[in-house]
Amino acid sequence: MNDNTLYKTHSEVVSTATGDELVLLSFKTDTYYGLNPVGARMWELLGQGASVDTLCATLIGEYSVSEEVLRNDIRAVMNDLDAQSLIVMQQG
Repeated sequence: MNDNTLYKTHSEVVSTATGDELVLLSFKTDTYYGLNPVGARMWELLGQGASVDTLCATLIGEYSVSEEVLRNDIRAVMNDLDAQSLIVMQQG
């Protein structure tokens, strides 16, 4: 996954908030996935299309964490979301 490649939420995934978690359900793969509040914010930003770089630039101003830790965490979540077919590369 390239840090400047744009991704967006998959059209066949629905989300709902339950407590402080966001739950995702893919109708295509029957995948159930939970996101913590930071992951939920990432999901919100991915709804408009975002890359690791843009997510990092936005979230660094919203959370008290080093850029290196944040970038590594974003990459890990994005790779997992991609592996679960919950996000797709945005076509230009």
